[in-house]
Amino acid sequence: MVRTLMEIFSDKNKSPLSLEAAKEARDKGIKQVKDNADRKWQDTALAAVHQCAFGKESFIVDDVWEYMYDLHGAEQAHTRDNRAMGSIIVEAKKYGWITATNEYRPSARTKSHGNPRRVWKSLIYRQTEYQQREMEI
Repeated sequence: MVRTLMEIFSDKNKSPLSLEAAKEARDKGIKQVKDNADRKWQDTALAAVHQCAFGKESFIVDDVWEYMYDLHGAEQAHTRDNRAMGSIIVEAKKYGWITATNEYRPSARTKSHGNPRRVWKSLIYRQTEYQQREMEI
């Protein structure tokens, strides 16, 4: 039986829209995919986020995937559920390596269809000598 929005809303007088419930569901989902992700993959992904944060002032998760592909190849760069990368980003935030910005860039990953991805600001970025000279020229 198809239920109307009014029927759903009247269930226990609870709104189907709740930011608190949405955030709880997000956190539960992030934990679930992390728990199911291969530990070696998690370590590799975290190292890739650290490398991006150390070498770039800002980046999107595509940059992390690209680093993983370059270092480990496409097959090893994936886990059962690639959404587990969200848990890696959360971990990097907790370590104080990155912080969220209000900027977004389109994803170049084919499966992402150009959807916007959050830009992460590095809190551990270190310019190389070469980068410093480039800026001076």
